[in-house]
Amino acid sequence: MYFTKRFSVILSILITLISLFLLVFFSLIPSTSMWKGYVVLYADCSIPEEKVLTALENKEIKNVLTLSRQRQPVVSTQAPVQPQDLQGYLSQRKSFFFDKETLCQLYYVPNVYSVALKSVASDLATTYKNLSVGLDLQQKYPWIVPLICFVSFIIFIVASKTKFCVFVSGIFPLIYSFCLPMYNGGAAAILLMYSAFAASTIWRRRGMLKVLSRTVWILVLFLLPIPVAFASSIHNGFMILPVYAGMLALLYLLDCAISAKNATRSFSALPILSAQMISLVNKKNKRFIFVPVVTAALFIVAFIFSDIFVISKSEKDLYIPAPTEYTVDDGFTVQNYEYVKNAEKRAGVNFLPGMVQYVSWVWNTLTFPYKPLIQESLEVSLGDVISVPNFRINENGFIQEYSEIIYVFDDEFISSVIDTITYDSEQIELLFKEQETFVGASYMQIASGNVTEKKQGIVIFALLLSMFTPLIIGSLIWRNKK
Repeated sequence: MYFTKRFSVILSILITLISLFLLVFFSLIPSTSMWKGYVVLYADCSIPEEKVLTALENKEIKNVLTLSRQRQPVVSTQAPVQPQDLQGYLSQRKSFFFDKETLCQLYYVPNVYSVALKSVASDLATTYKNLSVGLDLQQKYPWIVPLICFVSFIIFIVASKTKFCVFVSGIFPLIYSFCLPMYNGGAAAILLMYSAFAASTIWRRRGMLKVLSRTVWILVLFLLPIPVAFASSIHNGFMILPVYAGMLALLYLLDCAISAKNATRSFSALPILSAQMISLVNKKNKRFIFVPVVTAALFIVAFIFSDIFVISKSEKDLYIPAPTEYTVDDGFTVQNYEYVKNAEKRAGVNFLPGMVQYVSWVWNTLTFPYKPLIQESLEVSLGDVISVPNFRINENGFIQEYSEIIYVFDDEFISSVIDTITYDSEQIELLFKEQETFVGASYMQIASGNVTEKKQGIVIFALLLSMFTPLIIGSLIWRNKK
């Protein structure tokens, strides 16, 4: 008997340690794309572009910004012969379609295709096994998930009479929310905490396991986290299993510790009433049903207003174009133009062309016919004016010379340039426009992150399930007691 007890304790300790190791080792952090509105697919330059585009088209992915589809976006209708590449913008913008070492070609895909894009990247990686294929990601830790779970953890502990039991049972769900901070994972953790909180009423009473196994609503709350976690991703679903193992192992160790402590005492109090004589439905259980309901509702709101991005493989040494210099205010204004232009001057040559260079290039392209052939400077600043001499008849009937203003570099001109960038053009300027303000760009290292394998609708459904199931159970309990 002693040997069996000792073996069970050692096994429980091992299960606890292994479960903790699995959660920490296989933790994932959600990621977002570097560019607002677009996910970057990178593929080794030896993979033909037409093969990549065919794979994208097979998944009905449209409006991809790629090198072969780039055209000169603006021409001057006043010049029979167009000027050569003023400022070198047209040649410089090609750098957006390659990484820093020109090892991979880049394809900019609209965010709306982010889920289908993962499948494309996975298929290409399978076809070209020894070549680099993947998506750009930046890690962004969603603190709201573990924070809400921690607050709920504290609430359950404070509200419970068996605080140490609730504390121990909530450790692994809380660790799960920190290691895999997904919205579904947070909802699953809250449900587990609440099921333990509700069951703690009969902690260590005779017949506890028998009562719990026959109480349907406790079983539903205890098992519901599994499908909720799987709805986020297969990885998250399987990682909820060590949470169950670690949670039950810790509770067993707590029970053994209490029994060992009581054995050393000359007198120890024992619960008089058995588990069958204690009602699991009480005021606290009904009152705190709001915790999983409210938290799931918060996760739904946070999920809807967040983007989901996916990745198939990460290249640690791959540097691709990314926004680095942001303006204080949104909008394509002259003030923001000047801010980014001056910031790029301070940075020297370590920046890539962007909307600042595009607007400047358009200005020089349109004003080329009105300038001397030998131009002193191509730099454009606030208040620059292009005018030509013209003649008109004044009110006295005489011909009068005046200066006719053709272009003024101001907010109106910039707005007209932005408006010409249409979503069916598939030009790289669409990427700049999607940022909603002037941004500086330079090479940044690709980051690795979470793999989301389910559609948004499934995730939202699982969150709704985690919210309405406790709500329905609570209403039924309230109705029966009434």
